[in-house]
Amino acid sequence: MAEPVKRQSLKKFDRIQEVKTYKVGNAIAEIVKKERVFPASIDFDIRQVNTFIREPGQDEYNALNEVHLKNLSQETYLLSERLKITQEYVVKFKPTKQDPDFRPVISIATDPMKSIAKAVVKRNSIFKPTDDLKKRLVDYFNKVKVKNHMLIEVNDQAMLKSIDTLVAKVQSGGLTADLVIWLAKWPKAVPPKDDAIELLYREKNKKNKKDSDKVDHAERDFIIGVEKDEILVVYHKARNGRPGRNFSGTYISVEEPKIVNLPPFEPDPTSIILEDSQDKKIYKSSADGFVSIEMGLLTVQQEMLLKNVTLKETGNVRPGLDSKVKIRVESGDPAEDAVGPDMIIEATEITVVGSIGSGAVLRAKKITVNGQTHTTTKLYAEDLEVGVLKGYAECNIGNVKSIEQGTIYGDNVSIETVTGGEIYGRRVEIKDLRLPAKIYAAQAVLIENQDCAENKIYLDQTAILTARKAINTAKQDIKDSNNYIKIGTDEVVKVSKFLRDNKQTFENIKVHIMECKQRGDAPKSTFVKMFKDYLAKMKSLDELHKKLEEAEEKIEKSRDFLQDLDGELMTAFVFNEGLKWQGRNEIHFIFHGKVLDANKVIDGFPAAEIVGVKLTERDGLSAVVGLKEEFPKIDIYTEQPFDYKNDPLAEKDEEEKSQEEDALEEELPEES
Repeated sequence: MAEPVKRQSLKKFDRIQEVKTYKVGNAIAEIVKKERVFPASIDFDIRQVNTFIREPGQDEYNALNEVHLKNLSQETYLLSERLKITQEYVVKFKPTKQDPDFRPVISIATDPMKSIAKAVVKRNSIFKPTDDLKKRLVDYFNKVKVKNHMLIEVNDQAMLKSIDTLVAKVQSGGLTADLVIWLAKWPKAVPPKDDAIELLYREKNKKNKKDSDKVDHAERDFIIGVEKDEILVVYHKARNGRPGRNFSGTYISVEEPKIVNLPPFEPDPTSIILEDSQDKKIYKSSADGFVSIEMGLLTVQQEMLLKNVTLKETGNVRPGLDSKVKIRVESGDPAEDAVGPDMIIEATEITVVGSIGSGAVLRAKKITVNGQTHTTTKLYAEDLEVGVLKGYAECNIGNVKSIEQGTIYGDNVSIETVTGGEIYGRRVEIKDLRLPAKIYAAQAVLIENQDCAENKIYLDQTAILTARKAINTAKQDIKDSNNYIKIGTDEVVKVSKFLRDNKQTFENIKVHIMECKQRGDAPKSTFVKMFKDYLAKMKSLDELHKKLEEAEEKIEKSRDFLQDLDGELMTAFVFNEGLKWQGRNEIHFIFHGKVLDANKVIDGFPAAEIVGVKLTERDGLSAVVGLKEEFPKIDIYTEQPFDYKNDPLAEKDEEEKSQEEDALEEELPEES
């Protein structure tokens, strides 16, 4: 490899030399290397341009004539692969001379295929508007082109047009912004586009995957819920490329597109809408459901029978609650879970014939489980039916054959056999209570047969999850508002004392400011500040009163809410239809508006007894055993908040004085 020329040893080009060459840029490089001169010190004139072409079917190059020149403006002619174009230049090299009236400042950009080239003429370029300016610009840009191996004097209509624009701007006052000169615009090659397929329903499944999922099911697209008119698949057809020619005249060929992603299925006409256009095929769902590809057929189904839901066979199954998808899981092996450990199923309706493994989560509008659940299983449904519940469940209507130390929340809950656990509902019905349990109800507990003691029954509105949240919010509002009233009342006393102690000073300052105003003098800045501070204290007292009123209203609203709930509890009851209450059992009525609750301990009472609450003249609110009566609604709130409105330290000014002071404050000058 030749050693690079050191810049320190370079000199200026100082002679005239004429060269015939096909590549001017290469000729300049040879002079620089041979004579060790600065490239910028070399200028040149293009004395002659000879353009040669070899047309398809010809063996030799021929000089360009007028017919050829006309053909070179036609794209179809230029895109002929066997057409060859070349140019020969006679160039006179000479030393560079600076012209103060002609100093272009440009930058050049080309496309990757080198078919398009443009020069950006900077606004700080210097051009004198002379008669031969266009010729000088054409010569200048032709020299730029040949130095960069671009053909000149052919297919240059775009350059000539943009040079005319530059000349017009120079003659009308000069460049006010950068201007683009199109050096070359040859047919640009367009690469081919291979075919591609987008499985959008799979991408949807990946987006729905959460970081908290215990298993990565991004590649397991067994059942994916979709909606009507949703685009499931888009097949982008292959597109042929187009050859081109670069600004050196070289033909640019392109390859054929690859077709490797044809859809491996046909659309089911009953559930898939196919939109076929020139560029692509779009597969859309014609109904809600889930995507299935079986036997080369793309379908949207609404019902599916599965043998098992496991990590190995299906992964998580989550078409969605509103997908209208019904999933039925039937395990053929009684020793194997129908729904495996940690699996998630979300659909409109789920039926499981078999057991559900540890950590599994099922969500649906309706869930039916004929087998049993694990202690760590979680079920969420509006309508729920379970054989043996050992885990956790939330529902609206719940029917359970047997609960074994499990937990269920519902609105109406009906259980055939209870062997321990916790039961929450607005209305709870139990056919056979065999082992001690905790039962929470907002309205009623109905027990058909009780075979065990030590049960704890709570009549409590928090048995309903939505009510629990509202009750906790109301209690917190009361607590926060009472705390604010205490703090705000102390502040009222403090501000009121300040206003009372400084009232006379305020009146004196007010008189002083009014006198200054009448004389046209400026009051002292100290007095202005004291006057404004006093008015600000008066306004803050009004704001405190307003906020204290709002806190009192919030307390009243929250207490009314709790009182309404407690009023509903006055009609709640526990009814044992069995022969008698077995052993010792506790019944608690939880009122959220007062500290004292009504409790009843039952120890072997006769059968057919109802336990409720009512007021008695002797004992007040108490739990009683007997036939249910209509108990009156009571007001259990007696505590009164501090009456800040009657604060003796807070003096109120007359309305006309307040208006006068506000008007005076607006006219006060800024404090110096």
